[in-house]
Amino acid sequence: GSSTTGSGGNVALLSGSGELSGGSMSIESGSSGNTGGSLNLLAGKNVGEKSTGSGGSVTVRSGSSTKSESGELVMESGAGSSSGLVTVGTGTSTDGTSGVISFSTGHASHGSSGSMILSVGSSAAAGKGGSLEMSAGDTSVSSSSSTSPYMFDRRRNRAPGGSVNVSSGSSFEGPGGEMSLSSGSGSTFGGSMNVMGGKGNGAKGGSVLVSSGLLGGWREEEVGCRLLALSAASSEKGDR
Repeated sequence: GSSTTGSGGNVALLSGSGELSGGSMSIESGSSGNTGGSLNLLAGKNVGEKSTGSGGSVTVRSGSSTKSESGELVMESGAGSSSGLVTVGTGTSTDGTSGVISFSTGHASHGSSGSMILSVGSSAAAGKGGSLEMSAGDTSVSSSSSTSPYMFDRRRNRAPGGSVNVSSGSSFEGPGGEMSLSSGSGSTFGGSMNVMGGKGNGAKGGSVLVSSGLLGGWREEEVGCRLLALSAASSEKGDR
């Protein structure tokens, strides 16, 4: 029930416990010959004009286990002539910082930590394989008439764009993790790889720095020479 002065009532849906296995719970919307029913799971809003409280949270978590694997958590769209979208996003902020999206695997006390895989689907017919895009945020351009301290005019906004950091793991006693960047092979042409610094409007453009570890590895000058040698070798093969 609702309340005008206190807290609203709670609703709890629980399945039974058991010695062999706990009871399951299914929440499913109805099927239709036209459009299937939707299933909405929403937390409560904070609608108080002077309230500083937060909106309600939504937690979806698989079950834990003391002696075996924990339960899986699967989030996917249904199959179809064109499969549906899966969207994970944070809310828009009107006067502050927007929310963070964090993907992480668990720590391991005695074994290996879990891996994280980002992959797009392949195409079995004449279509192209899916693309994988990773980009940081731009600095916003808004009207100078806004009174919010987070809104700036193009001429006043000197904040940098967001950064993209890709790094392999470190090791205290063994070798550091490797990092490989490669384009795809093809029957006619291999895929290109472009590495470039950003343009500077009225200032210096961004730099591109390639270096290796200086302890027991190549020096930066050697890396540059080897890169030039590889580039020359590739050009000679292309000329043939």
